[in-house]
Amino acid sequence: GSGLVDTADFTFIYANFLEESEANCCGLPLMGNGPRTEISIAELQQMGLGELVTADLNADGWLNQEDVALFLSGVLPNPQPAPQPMPKPMPKQPRPGQEINLDQTVEQPDMGMGNSR
Repeated sequence: GSGLVDTADFTFIYANFLEESEANCCGLPLMGNGPRTEISIAELQQMGLGELVTADLNADGWLNQEDVALFLSGVLPNPQPAPQPMPKPMPKQPRPGQEINLDQTVEQPDMGMGNSR
């Protein structure tokens, strides 16, 4: 997926809403309680699908047909802010007597005092 909840996602949900699941690997229908008509936001987050929370258009804690109806009437999800890149760390300034040229000795060039050789 694109990482966004948009018209394509709602179109898929609308077209497949209340559809039965596919047959299992042996061609037999899957056993269960039938199609789900709603899922809680907490359950979505437990399943690692927290990005779908924006589809809860009425903010009632459930993703269901009310949210689909709202979308079809023109209500759109609130856009999520784009992730901000982490700032680059500032380079450390050498302290007096700090080894800079990695020759295992602290010399005048390491301390900004010119050449020692």
